[in-house]
Amino acid sequence: MPNARRDGPGPIWGPITISRQPVPATDFVRILADWSRREGPLYLRLADRIGDLIDEGALPGNVLLPSERALAKALAVSRGTVETAYDVLKSRELIARKTGVGTWATPQTRRHRSHRRRAASDSFVEFLLSGSRTLDLTVAGLPAHELVLTSRRATRARVDELQRGTHGYLASGLDELKEHICAWFGRLGIPTTSDQVAITSGAAQALWLAASLLTPGSNVVVENPTSPTILTALRAHPLQIHGAPADQRGLVVKAVPPDLRDAIFLTPAYLNPTGAHLSRHRCEQLSRCAEQGVLVVEDLALIDIRLGGPPPRTIAAAAPQATILSIGSMSKLYWAGLRGWLRAPAPVIRRVNHIKAMLDISSPVETQAQAAWLLERHEELLERHEELCSDRLPQLRTQRDEMVELLASKLPQWRTTVPDGGLSLWLELPGDSSSLICQRMLRDGIRMLPSRGFDAQGLDERHLRLPFVVPPRLSGVIVDRLAATAMDS
Repeated sequence: MPNARRDGPGPIWGPITISRQPVPATDFVRILADWSRREGPLYLRLADRIGDLIDEGALPGNVLLPSERALAKALAVSRGTVETAYDVLKSRELIARKTGVGTWATPQTRRHRSHRRRAASDSFVEFLLSGSRTLDLTVAGLPAHELVLTSRRATRARVDELQRGTHGYLASGLDELKEHICAWFGRLGIPTTSDQVAITSGAAQALWLAASLLTPGSNVVVENPTSPTILTALRAHPLQIHGAPADQRGLVVKAVPPDLRDAIFLTPAYLNPTGAHLSRHRCEQLSRCAEQGVLVVEDLALIDIRLGGPPPRTIAAAAPQATILSIGSMSKLYWAGLRGWLRAPAPVIRRVNHIKAMLDISSPVETQAQAAWLLERHEELLERHEELCSDRLPQLRTQRDEMVELLASKLPQWRTTVPDGGLSLWLELPGDSSSLICQRMLRDGIRMLPSRGFDAQGLDERHLRLPFVVPPRLSGVIVDRLAATAMDS
C-alpha cells in the first residue's frame, strides 16, 4: 500500500495511507447530484459541491478521487473544468495531490469529523435531499388529489378524539385504517385480516422492513431494471443482490437460478420504470416459489395506476397463505405525503411491527386518519372521475400518449413501449449516453436519473426514464431539450 504526504504549502500531518483504487467516476457522480445548479462558473460549482461532501463525511479521508479525465467524461465537461476545480480544493486544503498516487480527500480527523457514509450513495436519495429549483423528473409522482385536501378537514374531529383519548403511539396502526386496507387487498383478490397488516411510513419503509427480515448474506433477486427504491432498501442491508431480466410480462422467472432464490423483490404492476406487469403464468410460478420457502416481496404501490390493458395481477392472490409480503401505498394515486402499508402472514407482521417500533414507534396518527378516510372512498376516486375535481387516470393516459407522440416526432431513433400503467416511459437510446444526457439536462434545469440507477449492477447506460406526470405544457419543452441534448452527445 503506497504512502504519501501532503504536498504543497502548509503543515504536514504524518504518513497517509491512500486507497489503491479511486472512487469510480460513475459512483462519484451519484453523490455529486445536482452540483451544476449552483451559482458561478462550472469549475467553482464543482469544487463547492466536492468540498461540501468532504466536510459532511461523504468522502472519507484518504479516499482517491476520480482522475480529471474520468470525471470530466462522466460529467460531460472539459478536463480543464475538473482540473481547475481540483486546484481550488487543494488551495482550500480539502484535497491533496501527488504524481503517481492521484488526488485524495484529506483526513477528516483534522477537521474533527467522525460521521462517515458510503461514497457510492444512491443517486435517487441524493437528488431527493437536494433542494435546488429545477424541473424534477427524478420522482414520478403527482400533486395531491383534491380529496386529500378535503380529508384534512373531514378527519379533524377524529384526530381531536384520538389526541384527547390516546397517547398517540399506535405502534400497530389505527384500527379503521387497517380495516380499509383489508378491503383494499380484498378488491385485489387477497383475503386479509387486520393482524396481517402493518402500517408503515410508506412503501420505502415497508421494503426496508422486508429486507431486514433476511439473514445477512442472503441472495436477493430483483427485476432488471427495477425501482431505485427497492435497490436503496436492499443496499442498506448486508445482502447479495442479483438482477434478473424482465420483459413486458414481468420478471422472467425461469432465468432466476434456483440457488439464488432466498428472496425475490419485484413489482407485479406496474414496474417502475418500464410499466411492465406480470402475466398470470409468472404470478403462479412465483407463488409456487413462495410456497417452497422463498420470501417473495411484491411492491403494489403503482397497481391503481391502470391506463389500459388487462387488470393487473398479484402474487399473493395466487397463494394467500404463503409467505408473500405485499406492499401498498397512498403515494401514487393520492399523494406522496400519505405513505403506505404491508401485508404478510400474522407471525411475520408481528416481527415487522417489532422492528418498526424500534425505528419510529408508530406512524403519525393524523395521516393515518386521513388515509382511512380516503381509502373508504377509493372506489369513488377510481370510478366517478366526472364528479371529482381531478380527472386523474384519463389525464395521465392523455399525457402518456402526448409524450409518446412528441418522442416519435422529435427523437424517432429512441424506442419505447407504451405501458398499460404506471407513471413513466422507459426509453431505449441509440447509444451509451444516459449519464451524459442527464448531466447536460441538469445544466438546463431538468433533473433526471440515468438508467444505471435502475440497474442492480449499476451498469446500464442505454436507457432513460421519462415520467409523463408533468403538465402537458411542459412535455414539449422537455422533449425539445432532450432532442437538443441528444444532438450534442
